[in-house]
Amino acid sequence: MDLTGRLSNPELPGQSVEAPGDTTANGNSATASIHAANQRQTRLKQSEIEDLLQERASGASITDLASRFGIHHTTVMAHLHRTAPPQT
Repeated sequence: MDLTGRLSNPELPGQSVEAPGDTTANGNSATASIHAANQRQTRLKQSEIEDLLQERASGASITDLASRFGIHHTTVMAHLHRTAPPQT
């Protein structure tokens, strides 16, 4: 029974499957360079963080906030955690 192709992950153009430890021509990890090309860093201003907190207090979901502010949902949760009152 041949399952190759039907159950394999599709390969994106310009990407290839590399074995752990493989490097590109410039010596970087092949997988690290793929992920770095897709990563975008967004830093929120203090006023945006305050807006995020206010919207969350008004009932906005984590997913909605992440989409609205252009950040990952774990970043939204990190902002909420950093500003939460200390637990006693």
